[in-house]
Amino acid sequence: MTEPSQQKKDVAANNRRTPQTPEQKVAAALNEQGFLFQQRVRDAIVQKGHSTGRVPWQLLASEYPVTAADGSQTRVDLVLQNNDFRGAYLCVECKRSDSRFKNWIFFDQGQSIKGTPPENVYLETLRIERRPGPGCAQLEARRYLDASKAAMPVFNYYVESATDRNDRWSATETIEKAFYQVCLGQSGLMGKVIDFEHPNDFRVIPVVVTTAEMFQADFDVDRIPLETGAINDTDLQLKPLDFCAVNYRPNDNLALKTHVRHRRGDLVADLTFWQLRTVFVVQAKSILKFLKEADLTLVKL
Repeated sequence: MTEPSQQKKDVAANNRRTPQTPEQKVAAALNEQGFLFQQRVRDAIVQKGHSTGRVPWQLLASEYPVTAADGSQTRVDLVLQNNDFRGAYLCVECKRSDSRFKNWIFFDQGQSIKGTPPENVYLETLRIERRPGPGCAQLEARRYLDASKAAMPVFNYYVESATDRNDRWSATETIEKAFYQVCLGQSGLMGKVIDFEHPNDFRVIPVVVTTAEMFQADFDVDRIPLETGAINDTDLQLKPLDFCAVNYRPNDNLALKTHVRHRRGDLVADLTFWQLRTVFVVQAKSILKFLKEADLTLVKL
């Protein structure tokens, strides 16, 4: 939830240039943190979604505490549950962009893992097989990364782009922190819901909602010289994005640990059955649109 240090410096510098009334001090304090944005996203879902019946998800909780797969304690900004498929959850991280790097750029939709379609997304899913009869005792639990094709662009790479150059044109810190944080929360939420009463199948989908402007960078990679690895602006086209998917590689300590039937026989199996997480990135103004799309394409278990 903590915002980038440069953003805090910018806000602090602005505060020094303005009169320090009580209201200005409180506004500065609120703007340094990300809770206002989290509250605004939450209310957009609850008020505009539930009141009109346009959102097929319900808010269960905000700031939900979990123990991540690496043993660390963290909190999930927002937890949503699908109205029809009760085993489908969204783990939502709300992230404001760095004030210096307000554009998030996504690129490369090519095959990056041997033998896997590049449009695949990987959703951590748990299937519980139960013994027939009274009580329906658990027989076996199978955890896997369900690979399916997404109805939205799926990218391998991402970068934050500056609107005006200060000391540099690009960064990745804010995106990386958001992706890692949402994967921490997602792993912890999976660990909790397995003990709750729910259908035999369930999944937790990581989602980052951001204030950043999002773009897809299209270019012919063959036009990039091997000698420089640099692109000319004339060879580049940008397309605005409402939302997209990124096949993210979190640290080893967040890999699946239990109930996995697949063997870690090689590097590809390690990535596709144990390691990968697809993170869905949503421009805040498109959150209701994304929730409808997620209901149609991501919850079928």
